[in-house]
Amino acid sequence: MKLKKKFSPSNILFLIILSIAIYTQIPAITNNINQEGIELPGLSLELAVEEGSVQFPPKSKAIAFFWSTSCPPCKLEMARYKESINNGKIPEESFFAINPYESKETIEKFLKKNPHPFVFIKDKKLANFLNVQATPTTVLIENRKVHTMKTGLSVIGIWSAESFFKD
Repeated sequence: MKLKKKFSPSNILFLIILSIAIYTQIPAITNNINQEGIELPGLSLELAVEEGSVQFPPKSKAIAFFWSTSCPPCKLEMARYKESINNGKIPEESFFAINPYESKETIEKFLKKNPHPFVFIKDKKLANFLNVQATPTTVLIENRKVHTMKTGLSVIGIWSAESFFKD
């Protein structure tokens, strides 16, 4: 029986790609950690679909989910949040899907094909304040402060969000 080399070219290439992926995430991870615990200013954020605005953050617990229509991980996370809301594990009125990057027309076109029970916001103020660097970024908010801020697809993200509302 022949043993495979531990340091084959494919293993080395895999380690290089993994290292680059981790290295490129360091700024977002550092930013997210630095944002935790900060108090959010009261903002009037423009709604994405309806006319008008919403005052943010609410006084109760909330989730701010930063997304874009061209982000496959965002779509997956949105489907998971939709299921959680439909199952009553996350209050519908506490979930804010914020797209600071795309036009209202692009967002509306996406939502016609993919309806979700979220409050949709088209505004850059909160993204700029939190220095959101990538999508998807999920921010759990409690008492007008950032409780947790995570960027990227998360295996335990939905569980964390559901647990956040159990307390």
